[in-house]
Amino acid sequence: MLALLGALSPWARANDPAQTQAQAPRTSPALDDLLRSPLDRPSFETWSWAAWTGEQREPVFALDLQAQDAEPSQDEVTPPAEGAPPVADPVEPPVVLETEVAPPTESEAAVESVVDASAPSPFADLDLGLFARSVAPVPPGIPESRVKARTSARATARAELAAALEGPDGEAWSAFLQEQLRYGQDAPTTWRGLADLVVEFELFELAPALATGLESDPAELVFQVSRHTLGELYGRDFTDLADFESFTEGLDLTPGTRRLLGELRTARAGSRARLLELLNYDRDAAVEHLVDADPVVRAGAASVLATALAAGEGEASALLPVLLDRLTVERWPNVAAVLLDAAGDALEARPAGDPMVERLRRGLADATGAPTTGVELLVATGLARLPW
Repeated sequence: MLALLGALSPWARANDPAQTQAQAPRTSPALDDLLRSPLDRPSFETWSWAAWTGEQREPVFALDLQAQDAEPSQDEVTPPAEGAPPVADPVEPPVVLETEVAPPTESEAAVESVVDASAPSPFADLDLGLFARSVAPVPPGIPESRVKARTSARATARAELAAALEGPDGEAWSAFLQEQLRYGQDAPTTWRGLADLVVEFELFELAPALATGLESDPAELVFQVSRHTLGELYGRDFTDLADFESFTEGLDLTPGTRRLLGELRTARAGSRARLLELLNYDRDAAVEHLVDADPVVRAGAASVLATALAAGEGEASALLPVLLDRLTVERWPNVAAVLLDAAGDALEARPAGDPMVERLRRGLADATGAPTTGVELLVATGLARLPW
């Protein structure tokens, strides 16, 4: 019975050699070709690589089969000779042996001791917000109410800073202000406020740091601020750093010396006031002092010319070019404000194609990309006033 069932089983019939030989072949030549190994197929051709590159090459899987059949290489390794350097593995990068580092020079050690990012700041306990309020600028062009508010807030902050300089942190504050004077010249507006602070508090010990601005370009605001504030502090002008060092070398700031410097400051202020009064009666002198080294005198001369231009005294065609010429090179914000107001008043009623209007418009457009600081509002207001 079991034999009969086994004979009737499909698996048994399929695996019986007699049954298999008796069956007729049911495959076609195409199917036989697919069932063969790729290397044994008659239809196999290495047409793909040859068609793409024109170069006859064996199939990749054929190379893989050959690589699998190949026996591993048993090359004998020759040990290095005695005393020879070790052979580096060509696959891995060679090991770089540590060499002795030369100790830093004296100058390098000094720089590393100063520039130490991990060291705590000596000014960490100072109220730097108080410093920012003390040197905050009052830019020209803002409303008068804002001018009064900013001036009052700055005066309050300066009173607090003056007390801090006399307190237990006075030395730290003095060192901080000196550092800002020496290395803060890339922010001319803040630097100008700090220079005014030195004059107001009569901080003669910070004058050498303030004098470093005399090494800048005379056409830039930093140089002009340094020269003006040192003149206000000592009561005389300094043309360059060498002139300042020659005057202050061996100068002992005794009470008598301070009193003498105060008299020089008073005489300087009186002389300036008389000059500004005379400019009201001499327009030609006002034109000459429009290029004065003292920004206060320049502002006074510009105001005199602006008044004459508004009153119709003389030819506007003669005064306007003078004002515009100075406006293109002026770096002191207060002087630029007077010049721009005068030019704007004279040109706002002219047609848009007027040559003077076009000249001022081009100058203001160039000023938007110039490094001049503190006149951004003036430039925007001036452009808005011009006819378009």
